[in-house]
Amino acid sequence: MAEAAAQHQGDTTPTLDQAIHAEGMEPVGTVAHEGVVPHTDPEAVGMDATAWVSLAMAAFIASCFSRKCPH
Repeated sequence: MAEAAAQHQGDTTPTLDQAIHAEGMEPVGTVAHEGVVPHTDPEAVGMDATAWVSLAMAAFIASCFSRKCPH
C-alpha cells in the first residue's frame, strides 16, 4: 500500500531543489558570498591556541623539574 502511494506521489511532488527554485529562495547549504573575508583563527603575539597551550605545558614541566616535584 505504501509503495502504491509513493508511486502515485512521485509524479506530482516536486523535489527540494525544484521547490526552492519555484519559491525564489536561496539554495540550502553553504553559499559563498562575495567580499567576505575567510575565517582566521585568533592569535596573540603571533601564536595560536595550540602554541599557547604548548608553551604553558613546557613552562609547567620546567617549573616541576626546577622545584624537584617528583621525589
